Amino acid sequence: MRSPLLLLFAIAVSHAAALPPASQLPGAPGSAAGQPEYLPPEINQALLGAKSSVLYSLEPMARAKAGDETLQSWKVLGKTTLDERQTARAARAFLAAVIPPPAKPHWPGSPVSISFAMCFDPRHALSVESRGHRYDFLLCYECGYLYVYRDGKGIMELLARGSPRVLNAMLTASKIPLAWHESEASIQARLAEEKFKKKLWLEGMPPSIRMAWRWHKFFNYDNTTNTHFDLKLLDAPLQRGIPDRSLRIRALFGWLGSPRSPNAGPGSPVYEDVPGKMLLEYSMTDLITALQQAPPLTDPELRGATSFFLQRPDDAKKLPPVLKRAFLDRALKTGNKDARQAAREIFGHARMVP
Repeated sequence: MRSPLLLLFAIAVSHAAALPPASQLPGAPGSAAGQPEYLPPEINQALLGAKSSVLYSLEPMARAKAGDETLQSWKVLGKTTLDERQTARAARAFLAAVIPPPAKPHWPGSPVSISFAMCFDPRHALSVESRGHRYDFLLCYECGYLYVYRDGKGIMELLARGSPRVLNAMLTASKIPLAWHESEASIQARLAEEKFKKKLWLEGMPPSIRMAWRWHKFFNYDNTTNTHFDLKLLDAPLQRGIPDRSLRIRALFGWLGSPRSPNAGPGSPVYEDVPGKMLLEYSMTDLITALQQAPPLTDPELRGATSFFLQRPDDAKKLPPVLKRAFLDRALKTGNKDARQAAREIFGHARMVP
């Protein structure tokens, strides 16, 4: 008989797969209510109540130089002031991009989370004044995020989707240059590669925490807060699945070093450093004991440990010479020149390196 937890998860996943576009949901822009119920009143008021605004074209791929105008550290290519009618159009475009959060079960005391972003490269932004505050909305269609700032401080991260067509047309009509944009073919190829890498990463996850990860990632998403996922929630199922401390540590190193592509080397994207953060809960003594315990390290474990200590050079100094040699040898096999150089500096004193 299927457990209530699994049944509820299956129902929720089915609901998410059938989720309609934001513009068709109750309370979405264009509906009778006119205000998305899944956003706090403060944000609805700021966007839908604005009489004027400033629409920005941002360049995420170029570092701003001295004298360049920036918005939340992003280089501004140009901006245009919008009247009330134009502001309403731009606001609808931003609201339509927001993905509503999935339905959640009533689970008192449950944490909230946001998805781990793989990137954020905003090309569009809208600034409005509301009730004595300035709100900046920075939107990245490619990465699927909308960041909200109030008086210069980030207050919210929202999932987003859609097309920049409307905003691009408004900027172009004002003769504002647009940021370089990937071709559709390039975007699809990159998304396919990222999907493949994430699949490999999920396959490397210890089985005992896989359901806990899916449960919290799905049900505890909350668009109205900026609270990050509590990784300690994964500790209990990991301990149940792998009671031995050293074996748990080895499993986390193996997960951190799980293959991301045929030529992957040490190092991992930001969203994949969950096992690295979990490893920080263990002492250096525990880590070293686990790494020196028989049987010999597997290649994913070795790759994960090398990546972990490359990012933590102070801890790497405490490693015994035999581990430094192993990590140096593994790092020198990568095609990443910077990683090889870093390995020479961090592990290199273990032996002479050409």
